[in-house]
This record gives sequence, structure tokens and C-alpha cells, in this order.
Amino acid sequence: MPKENLGKMVPKNLNPAFIAIIDIGTHSVHLVVARINSQNKIEILASQKEKLQLGKLLDEQNLFSKETMDRVLEVIQNMKKVCLSYSAQIRAVATYAFRKAKNSPLLVEKIYSQTGIKIEIIDGLEEAYYTYLGICYSLPSAEQRICLAVDIGGGSSEVILASEGQISHSISLDLGAVVLSHQHFAQRIPTLREVENLKAEISHQIKSIPAKMKNLKYELAIASSGTAKTLATVNQIQSNFSLGNKVYNPAFTSKDLAQVVEQLSQLRCPKKIRDHFLLSKKRAEVLLAGALILQEISLLFEVENWTISSSNLREGLIMDSYQKRE
Repeated sequence: MPKENLGKMVPKNLNPAFIAIIDIGTHSVHLVVARINSQNKIEILASQKEKLQLGKLLDEQNLFSKETMDRVLEVIQNMKKVCLSYSAQIRAVATYAFRKAKNSPLLVEKIYSQTGIKIEIIDGLEEAYYTYLGICYSLPSAEQRICLAVDIGGGSSEVILASEGQISHSISLDLGAVVLSHQHFAQRIPTLREVENLKAEISHQIKSIPAKMKNLKYELAIASSGTAKTLATVNQIQSNFSLGNKVYNPAFTSKDLAQVVEQLSQLRCPKKIRDHFLLSKKRAEVLLAGALILQEISLLFEVENWTISSSNLREGLIMDSYQKRE
């Protein structure tokens, strides 16, 4: 995506043909098959997710093993079958783990030769752009307001400042829930000191955000990603709300977030976190790190209230793909 497209408005009046998005993230590989209907709404026809946690599978030389590459190929081959059953146009993107892996070009070539699917390795600015498109889809009011948007991924976190549908500033930080959990906790129960050390590292890296971003005023703070939605769910459990099957665009305060972080820090053990909040095993392993990232960003930008977006990168890619068909 050319950098000059970073200021484009969210596309309108899109073609209703089927499209499949394969999102190879650091935590999970996601597939969505979708179309845009006559009301310009995304209809999800099929979805699939495999939690590979690629960020943990990079070795000390930042290489994917043969076993990891074979597993990624197997997942893509299976997802292709779903795409073909809908005769959908396939678009596949990879983020932090592929950016980091020195041998990702080899894996990209292998996937293409055996499936015909070309993987786009997108950079942090592109990831921010597509995420913002997705946020504006689920929260149309964001397009008319000055927004701070944050997407916490498995390997990186994107911080976006936008006004009236245009991104003014964005930055990609090497702070991700999967990678930090693996580096600091190594699949064991962390001590309180280790939690504090992780918090200090996050705080140090977040201070690298340019002053021109820190000093900008915003009207709405938005968090997206699985981490953000899980934190909203955990906050609702903490508040004794009755939960449905999904959480759509909820909000919580920074005070709520601090209480959740305190609870997670006290539990620390992934099994206890999983059992207490009824989470999946892999989400419970990385939630504390993700919560600490969001809390430190809250402190830096003095956020009082967070709105949670139910859509992000994948929805943004759907919107962008239809825009390119016009």
C-alpha cells in the first residue's frame, strides 16, 4: 500500500463479490470469508482461527524452524479449501512475526509455490492504516472525531492519531503480548518482580513515542484486538455483569483497567487466570502482558475512558480490498 494512501477516507459503495482475508498474526492465523452487502455492511460467511503463537516459535537467531514452516503451510492449505468453497478472491497478509523472521521470504515462497497464495508482509504503518479502517467500520463516529487508537498485537502494538477520517500520526512499537510473555515469563508462573520488570520495559519503550504524538489532544480513545476485547470481558466479569456470547463495542475506564491489571498481577499463574475468567489457555498466557501494555499507554496519553472496537485489521483489509475493486 503506497504511503500516500494513509489519509484516505473509509471506502463507500463497495462491490458485493466474495473476498477471503487470511491474517497471519503473531498470536493466531485468522481466516474470514466475507462480502459487502447493499447496505455497505460486512457479512461474514465463514471464519476460522488457528492459535500458532508464531512469536514464541522464533529461535534465538529469529528463524522459523522447518516444523514451524510446515505447520504454517498446513494451516494455509486448509484455509484455502474454505476459500475455494466460496470461490472467494484470497488476500493474505502477515505482520510482526514474518517481519522479524529472517527466513520468512523462504516461507512466503514455499506457500506461494504450493498454494498459489502470495503473502503480503505489511509494515507497521500499513498495519496501522488497515486497523484504522477496521475501527472506523465498527465505530463510524470515529471518522468524525479526533481519535487515539491502539491495537495490541502478539508482536507489536500500533498507536494511531487520526482526525476526520485521516491518520495524522502513527507508530508501530515492538511491544506485543505473545513476544513479551515469552521473553519475560518463559511459560512459567512469573514472580511479582518479573511482572514489575516487564512493566518497566514497556514503560521505557513507550516513552520513545514522539512528543508531537504525546502532546496532541484527542476526543475519543479506542482500543482494538483480542487483548482489548478480552480485557473488556474480564472487566465485565469483575463488575458482575451478565455476559452474552460476545462483547460489542463496550467501554471501560482507566480505573477499571488498573483494577483488572491488579487482579491479573495477583493471579499471575496462567491456569488461575484461565479458570478465574473462563479464558482459553493461550489467551490466559498472554493477557497480563497485553494488559500492562494498554495500561502504560493509558498513563502516557492520560486516557480516562477506553472504547473497544469489535473490528480491526481484518475488517480494514476487507474494506481496502473492495475499495481497490472500484
